[in-house]
Amino acid sequence: MNSRTFGFYTALLFLINFALQSAMAQAKVQVVSLKCDHRTNPLGVENMHPRLSWQLNSAEQGQLQTAYQVLVASSMDKLNETEADLWNSDKVLSGQSVHVSYNGKALQAQQRYYWKVKIWDKNGLPSSWSAADFWEMALLSEENLQAKWLRHPDFQDNSLEAKPAPYFRKDFTLKKPVRTARAYVTGLGYFEMEINGHKVGDEVLAPVKTDYDKTVSYVIHDISDQLKQGENTVGIILGTGWYNHFARAAWGFDQSPWRSYPEMLCQLEISYTDGSKEIIASNESWTCSQGPIRYDGIRNGEHYDARMEMPGWSTPAFDEGDWQNALAVAGPKGKLTAQYLPPIREKHEITPVSITQVRPGVYVFDLGQNIAGYSHIKVAGPAGTEITLKHGEKLHPDGTVKQEQILRFLKTGEAQTDKYILKGQGIEEWHPRFVYHGHQYVEVSGLPVRPTQETLTGVVIHTDFERAGQFACSNPMFNRIQELMHWAFIGNYHGIPTDCPHREKVGWTGDGHLVAETGLYNYHSITSYLKWMDDFVDAQREDGLIPAIVPSSGWGLEEKEVSSAENPGPQWRGAFNIITWQLYRYTGDTSILARYYEPAKKYVNYLHKISDKNLTTHGIDDHKAIITKTEGDILSAAYYYHLTDLMAKMAGVLGKSS
Repeated sequence: MNSRTFGFYTALLFLINFALQSAMAQAKVQVVSLKCDHRTNPLGVENMHPRLSWQLNSAEQGQLQTAYQVLVASSMDKLNETEADLWNSDKVLSGQSVHVSYNGKALQAQQRYYWKVKIWDKNGLPSSWSAADFWEMALLSEENLQAKWLRHPDFQDNSLEAKPAPYFRKDFTLKKPVRTARAYVTGLGYFEMEINGHKVGDEVLAPVKTDYDKTVSYVIHDISDQLKQGENTVGIILGTGWYNHFARAAWGFDQSPWRSYPEMLCQLEISYTDGSKEIIASNESWTCSQGPIRYDGIRNGEHYDARMEMPGWSTPAFDEGDWQNALAVAGPKGKLTAQYLPPIREKHEITPVSITQVRPGVYVFDLGQNIAGYSHIKVAGPAGTEITLKHGEKLHPDGTVKQEQILRFLKTGEAQTDKYILKGQGIEEWHPRFVYHGHQYVEVSGLPVRPTQETLTGVVIHTDFERAGQFACSNPMFNRIQELMHWAFIGNYHGIPTDCPHREKVGWTGDGHLVAETGLYNYHSITSYLKWMDDFVDAQREDGLIPAIVPSSGWGLEEKEVSSAENPGPQWRGAFNIITWQLYRYTGDTSILARYYEPAKKYVNYLHKISDKNLTTHGIDDHKAIITKTEGDILSAAYYYHLTDLMAKMAGVLGKSS
């Protein structure tokens, strides 16, 4: 071979090798943190065009996305470029990595869909495929339900007074090995579910509070690992919550139009390994009884008599003896909707910093800080011993817990007071299921022996959103302010943002919008705020008026004089427009503006209707002495202008002229 021929083949091999290496080269970028409608691997998606988002991770500075490709398939096996049976976006030249709308085949109720993404970087090189994530569709229609709403048959009188918590159970046999299983379940006001003697899920105070005449949230659980071939039992306990707020109190929730005794709905859908399916649905064949939870009121407290426990009540071996058949009822008026915000969970345990005996046999536990949650006690003593736990944020001069600021709003029963009666069988541990309290101090009486720090622990509960960011600096004062804002925010988020966890526990709109940016800076709270915005839509009157408390018992929606305290003006009711705009600002998700544009416009039109020469003169400002010397009329007019300006901005983003 002469030198010219050798040179030619050498150059050719070099070019082939370069082409192969270029074809095989991948961007030094990873695609991570996949989200579907702002959630990771969500169950219960109701959006027929879910919005998909992802993040890029690279050690190289200045990296960016120039194109993407999304695959969606009905199974993991089909999640590849040749078999993706639902959507292959192909290569899309775009830097968009958030809120990419699914644009594939029609989605079906209760089905799981798998997806993954790859991108092309600033040099046009493709990344590897992301790890696969999934989303699962909700029921989508009540036509997919075979379950019936159930109530205890003894709860039929019209008084709606406080009664012991009802327990429901159902034995069933599965004749084949289980592949997957789901529970679609709700109970009003609150519920806890057990299967074969073990609690399902780790949330508390489920489902979240809504206007039950408009919306009823249900929860979806993956129970594949809790069912077995053979005998099984499902059990459900109900608490009153806000569905039967029997205590007379400020803001009229005892007069709510939806009020009824606790009710439940449950449907288990089981898929077997052979491909067949079976449904276990709540109906009159379920049985019910009353148990150790003798009383529960969300503002009052919970009473538990351990002597009335029913060991193994949610297992197949239990003898249900005198249990009665449950009663099928019409259920609430609201539309069933999958709960799409994070649940409320136990998040922290607080050990008391001191225990003080304030009277003979009466002890006050100081947790060292205010929390929202409940007390977990660990005690032993004779059967029938009654222990009382009284929670509060302040103390009287004699060291006892002060509750006057709570009782001023609560006209019926005790406030934030739990009671536990011992069964007398060694060390007993307990905490309430269906209440929570705002408190730093717990006054405990009835203990059979002097307490120790192991006797009581404070349990912090709140909506379990992830942290989105942190702040720290060299100034200890600013760091302390940040820490206090964190505790104040989580202490006031239990399904909705509230004004206080100890007294009212309701969604005052003015309080909510003032702290919204704190919530959005610090937490992945988008879905939680979207839920609250849906509550505003449910609460809005046809003429556009929004109550100052959302969800509302109906208080604030009556026709009132403009000077009335029940007509607090746009600085409160305008929270709907303000938070909607903030959610768009913090996400860039235009679908949020589209979702709430018409209700927001309806409220601004209402303001225009009641204004005088383009000025609003109604509204209360019960915090103005602290915040400003400006009178309420001027603030109302300023908010009217601000809300009108926000509507113009929303219209501009959406390309609307009206």
